[in-house]
Amino acid sequence: MNLKDQILQSTGRTIKKLTIPQWKLEVCIRSLSVTEMTECQALVDNHSLQVVPRICIMGLCDELGNLLFDLEALPALLEKDFAALQLIAEAIMALSAKDPSAAKKN
Repeated sequence: MNLKDQILQSTGRTIKKLTIPQWKLEVCIRSLSVTEMTECQALVDNHSLQVVPRICIMGLCDELGNLLFDLEALPALLEKDFAALQLIAEAIMALSAKDPSAAKKN
């Protein structure tokens, strides 16, 4: 298999465990794709109040990286503790973005 095919077939998702103190649970999160990051930016640009729960929908997963929620879960997530969802969303975004200063160190 050539390099192009290897890249296109790679999922390239990072999965990480995260403890949510408010829920006394450990969850898995995954990094976002370019498409998902673009969707997040559009939500931010439109000042959507759904940014945090939508990021959670895009990034909460099981140990294999399979998403836990779809958009049908949005109304239920909107009723959850904001601090817990914000913790999750911030961790997903941090996992999905490379710190530009890190590139200078490599």
